[in-house]
Amino acid sequence: MLDVKSLTTDLIRADQLRVLAGERVLVQGPSGSGKTHFLRALADLVPWQGHLVLDQQSSLDVSAPQWRQQVMLVAADSHWWHHRVSEHFHSPETAPLSHIGLSEAILSRDPQQLSSGEKQRLALLRALDRSPKVLLLDEPCANLDSDTTLLVEALLTDWCRHHQGHLIMTSHDPAQRERLADRHWRILDGEVTETGATTREWT
Repeated sequence: MLDVKSLTTDLIRADQLRVLAGERVLVQGPSGSGKTHFLRALADLVPWQGHLVLDQQSSLDVSAPQWRQQVMLVAADSHWWHHRVSEHFHSPETAPLSHIGLSEAILSRDPQQLSSGEKQRLALLRALDRSPKVLLLDEPCANLDSDTTLLVEALLTDWCRHHQGHLIMTSHDPAQRERLADRHWRILDGEVTETGATTREWT
């Protein structure tokens, strides 16, 4: 499990939050409330104080790069540094491209020539390729149509179920939050709180 205790930054605070293995948490809040900043704090990418504990290991006991290998942020705007998509993957041949509407041919493409939606989906697959325990997603479906969004949601649900992954994801879409969330967190006036947990069958 991931425990967040007395987490504070210059913008937000969270007294006590918990994510169990296999759970999907959807984070909401007004524009500018600090959702992206909160995800960056969980990934140890901005200064923070408090306690982050994953499977009984404190983030303070490992280096920042080691923590980010386990608690991985996929930003809304992804960065690409090689000339071929495949060069960004450890195992490109196992990436479930077809599950989210992509063909194998995209692996040989230059990322700079791809659409925002294609890069967004590939950034998600690139993160999964590195086998994190916690996946932090910042509006991962913002550039996708409704059918592709459902494919991405199914992939994330499958990852949480079969790999016991922890998913924390921001979304402005109320329908998506209702479809996907096992827990709901809200950021308001700089405070991150749990607003409810859902008891449901996996969908």
